[in-house]
Amino acid sequence: MGYARVLITICGVYLLIIYVPILFIKGYISIEPFNTDQLLSRLRGWHIVSVLGLFGLVLYLWTVFLQVKKGLGTPLPVLPPKKLLVVAPYSYCRNPMVLGLIIFYFGLCAFIGSLDAFFIAASVAVLLVAYVKFWEEGELESRFGQAYIEYKVQTPFLIPRIFGKRWYYLFLR
Repeated sequence: MGYARVLITICGVYLLIIYVPILFIKGYISIEPFNTDQLLSRLRGWHIVSVLGLFGLVLYLWTVFLQVKKGLGTPLPVLPPKKLLVVAPYSYCRNPMVLGLIIFYFGLCAFIGSLDAFFIAASVAVLLVAYVKFWEEGELESRFGQAYIEYKVQTPFLIPRIFGKRWYYLFLR
């Protein structure tokens, strides 16, 4: 079971943070992967957004690590976590993995400078949020019961509660 969990996680991570970004890059710009001058010039032009994209990637990888290590599962529905995670970053929002992936994709779109890629990333973001809100949350309620319902009441859906309640209530609960 341990090896299957790790293998499934690696495949999912590969798909979401390597394969999809390569499709963005190959489809929308011609960057030579080993041309450091070209890569650095793009980073200089979009440094703030690129840093946000890297922050999203780190957040995504952190949540994957927590799901494997502490949740005893994977981020993928075939082997879901066995334990409810309520530690940081899950204490700030219920879906930090989705938030990290969305930030990463938008940062990547800014890096490659493509409006078309941005619209594709926005479509992927809408689909991810809809999937989590309308399917995964019901599944989590049935799997973790009252513990998840209490967590759901206390923790915002996607936008972290870092600016107080007034900011929090502007977004989905």
